[in-house]
Amino acid sequence: MRGAARATVGCARAGKVLQDARFQVLLWRAKDCQARGELSPWGLACLAWSVAALQLERTWLRSIATDSAIHICQFNARQLASLAWALASCPAGAESPVLEAISKHGLKIIPTFGHQELSSTMWAFATLAWRPRDFISAALAASQHQ
Repeated sequence: MRGAARATVGCARAGKVLQDARFQVLLWRAKDCQARGELSPWGLACLAWSVAALQLERTWLRSIATDSAIHICQFNARQLASLAWALASCPAGAESPVLEAISKHGLKIIPTFGHQELSSTMWAFATLAWRPRDFISAALAASQHQ
């Protein structure tokens, strides 16, 4: 599935036409792999980013977010930031349990966040009006020490 997740990101970045039959097959494969629980945290984060960037089905993004929350402890800083960005870019996909999971796990791994991950995650939380005080305090402290 890693190839399908990578291909959806590539298509999203290249602005490929959604009506292309090959892209539709790719989307079907990605949905199928997600439904079978075959996506790694990297695959889930990339798929969430792609679905948001391409403005695809919001219900699909919610489903990806729910699956991500189950495996959130396996996400690294970049994957958390990508997931948070996707949810903020398509707000209908954001629900409190997912945001809570991102902020709680993010707090545990805050030392691994670089500037990009910190800024993306903080932007996402601000856009969604999500205010996890402990995460915000830790992110501000981490940014001053980088």
